[in-house]
Amino acid sequence: MRYHTKLTAYTTGEKNRAQNCLTVSNIKLDDVFSDVFGKAASAITERLLENSEPFDVKPYLTKGIKATPEEIQAAVDGVMCVSQAEKLRIIRSHMNSLALCKANLESEILTVAEKFLPQVITTTSSGGLISPL
Repeated sequence: MRYHTKLTAYTTGEKNRAQNCLTVSNIKLDDVFSDVFGKAASAITERLLENSEPFDVKPYLTKGIKATPEEIQAAVDGVMCVSQAEKLRIIRSHMNSLALCKANLESEILTVAEKFLPQVITTTSSGGLISPL
């Protein structure tokens, strides 16, 4: 469980570094998205990393976004230099690796916990409380 907490802390740190890369490049996704790492914002970030040319954000937008397409277009009006773009690629790759590590760890935790399932069921049926993993 401690390692799971550590992986979560690493992920938070990488998210902060990624946000810093965007801010330094005057890309203000945090002004128009509640989650800069959500589906639409991640797709826009990926597009920014593929090609630094201006592009229309409308195809990347999903339902439920509160900001207008014009506001989002203005938010991606910054310029990302080559070094910031490469740093962001590395950060995103590390975040993906951390997510895979967390998934593998969670699977291992559930595998180990499975052999204790009979005790958990017995405790539950006798009125005891169980705390979640």
